[in-house]
Amino acid sequence: MKYEYRTLIYETSGWIDAKVNAEAIDLRLNDLGRDGWELDKCVPINESYGRTKRIMLIFKRERQ
Repeated sequence: MKYEYRTLIYETSGWIDAKVNAEAIDLRLNDLGRDGWELDKCVPINESYGRTKRIMLIFKRERQ
């Protein structure tokens, strides 16, 4: 296998609009980037009424 993958799920807040802590996500993304992880996909996970309740981030890096 050429790549390995890692998945993180972030919870959103707010009743009407999905809100995330962008600073916390930036810190985590930078930490993962230093370890060789690259963000491959970002997928909203919707619940009732089309609200985004969670965000799934999928990362990949070359297997060593």
